[in-house]
Amino acid sequence: WLYKNKPSVQFYRNLRQTNCLVPEDWLSLKDYFNIFKNSIKSLRTLNYKISYPNIKINHLVFRERLSQLGESRVIFWRYIPAIKKWSTNLKSITAYDQYQNMMFEHPIRYIIKKLPIKSTSIGFYHSLLTKDFLPYHHLHSEWESSVKPDYVACLGDIGKNILITQGVPEKKLISVAALRHKNITNIKTNKKLPKQALILLSLFPEASIEILTKIYLNNSLIIDDLNLKIKVKTHPMMKVEKILKKMNWKNLPHGWEWAKRDLNSELKDSYCCFAMSTASVYDAILNDNIVISIKSDLSIMDNYLDLFSDEFSLANSVSGEELNKKIHDAFVLKTKKYQEEFSQMRSRLIEGINLTNQENLNAFIPKN
Repeated sequence: WLYKNKPSVQFYRNLRQTNCLVPEDWLSLKDYFNIFKNSIKSLRTLNYKISYPNIKINHLVFRERLSQLGESRVIFWRYIPAIKKWSTNLKSITAYDQYQNMMFEHPIRYIIKKLPIKSTSIGFYHSLLTKDFLPYHHLHSEWESSVKPDYVACLGDIGKNILITQGVPEKKLISVAALRHKNITNIKTNKKLPKQALILLSLFPEASIEILTKIYLNNSLIIDDLNLKIKVKTHPMMKVEKILKKMNWKNLPHGWEWAKRDLNSELKDSYCCFAMSTASVYDAILNDNIVISIKSDLSIMDNYLDLFSDEFSLANSVSGEELNKKIHDAFVLKTKKYQEEFSQMRSRLIEGINLTNQENLNAFIPKN
């Protein structure tokens, strides 16, 4: 996925020098024809004839077909013929990918299981997500599919227990290093109350637009009454220009600025984070921030802290109408309550997340 690199001749030359697999090197015109043909055929798996009790979902099926037709999923079909040719002289293959049960993960897992050699696929459950993220909910029969990984690598007991309750067979799970949170033991806590808040934007453009809009509606309280400094942290794969264009803004509002450093550095200097539809809420808590999750009017996957909402009241999301009171509580009326409850959440996270040490790094290699 070339998010920050242009696919120039020199770029591909550099990839080849590092012994990377470049699928295009292994594909013929016939392969490309079959790739596009199979990509279109795959839409038929979303079938109007499938019966769902007491519910009619024809419009939903049609919408999903259009969505998949517009996605760049066709580039991932390249891996099937490319890996089949590339692996001719191999005796075994081990494949690592993220694990979010998405379409783009499937082709590599599918083809290596079809090869006449030993193969192992590992999907990395690299971050905690909302329990409303449906791709992490499984039927047991799904695990008979050849597009499922042989193992799901979890970042610790928290992730492992969540996946088990959502239908992943325990025998498929391995506990490994939490690479995203590898410096949790070096983070200082008990910071003073800085007058700074960080808006954590999502990869989903609609969530970023919604949270910016709802926080701006409370700008008088934030800037004029509380005199807070607001910084906006974009998702690494989202461009500032794209966000401003969608907001119809030329610049951020007065008193706001873009956060230009890496996430952990920005979190060290902030006290409170506003969030919607982003897993960075857990980075925020580990960096001793309180988090205000804002409820979406458009999506059910808005609150990534809902994994803790049964145990901690402040892990629940808040509507736009309630946001003014929530901000006032966090910075003025109930600061002690907020600090204590998020400190407890932080302790729970540290207990349930694995350290990045040699033992946990070795665990990425399953013992077959």
